[in-house]
Amino acid sequence: MSIAMKFKAQFDIDFTKADQDSFQEVMTELYGARLKFPNMSSAHEGYAVILEELDELWEEVRKRPERRLGRAMRDECRQIAAMAVRMMSDVCGDGE
Repeated sequence: MSIAMKFKAQFDIDFTKADQDSFQEVMTELYGARLKFPNMSSAHEGYAVILEELDELWEEVRKRPERRLGRAMRDECRQIAAMAVRMMSDVCGDGE
């Protein structure tokens, strides 16, 4: 059962096709990062990785709208989301 189907069953919420595609992109990014890099070893490392990705997004966002690339912003958003999930699982534990 997909994550979207589980949420639908539990919370009676429908995710759009765009939502589902975005979740899939984040999971693929997370998978690639796990293959390429070791676990984050500290909160400082996790923050630094996310901040670097956020700075890259900011570089695209601050461009004039006619020069801004939606694909580039989407790529950075995907990387930010994947690294946030990674920090949650590598550093934050179960939240206690």
